[in-house]
Amino acid sequence: MAQQVDTDRLMRIVAEHVAFETGLLFECPLHGERYRRPLGNAELARTSSYAPLLPLFRDSAEELIAAARTLAACYGCECTHCVSGVGQTRRRSQERSIM
Repeated sequence: MAQQVDTDRLMRIVAEHVAFETGLLFECPLHGERYRRPLGNAELARTSSYAPLLPLFRDSAEELIAAARTLAACYGCECTHCVSGVGQTRRRSQERSIM
């Protein structure tokens, strides 16, 4: 059972890296929160660097890409802190402290 949990975790980590590498996921530079861009044609050619890990995905690059897209779909399209204005408030308070 422990081996299955490790495999699942490894699959998620690989899918997450592919999602970042192909431009499906991004990280907010202010808050570090992950968000996705609207799903379009991501650059999927870069997945060749993950060839040694393809056996986790039944030796299928398509399955790896599908896992990355599924993972990216779990995130919102914008950083929730920036959208809610928390980032704006934080920036304004920093500007005031400088003055």
